[in-house]
Amino acid sequence: MKQQLVLTDTTTPTAATSAATSVTQTGSPVFYRRDGGTPVAPPPMRRDSHLGGLDFALQVGSEAARVFVHVASKDYNTGGDATAWKKTWLADITAAIKTAMVAAGQLQSTDAAVVTAKFIGGQLLFDSAKTLTIWTDTTPGSATPSRSRR
Repeated sequence: MKQQLVLTDTTTPTAATSAATSVTQTGSPVFYRRDGGTPVAPPPMRRDSHLGGLDFALQVGSEAARVFVHVASKDYNTGGDATAWKKTWLADITAAIKTAMVAAGQLQSTDAAVVTAKFIGGQLLFDSAKTLTIWTDTTPGSATPSRSRR
């Protein structure tokens, strides 16, 4: 008598969520905008304030899957001046993009970042040698496995 093992995937995925402020753009560079075109400001320049976090999806190149990036809210006023705060903010964003790409298997941890965050002309932008697509104010969906007992 043969026995057969049947595996059934009971994972229930949910779609990514984009806020009403989300903007989608393709090119290189791409700009992080909200509400159909409002640029994101750099870290506040007052000692008593901090920048809210950023959540976005980014596709690097036309063949890669999009990755979801979260940059936590943080007080960048830790000494120094506004130029130093902005430099740290941009480094954090670039690192968060690389971390998401490594987690998705699109880069090795030892690879150089292929997307760089910049702040030019009053606008946050992402630059790369590859074509980028950004979905601003977007968070990943989730996958919840169902449990069955026998």
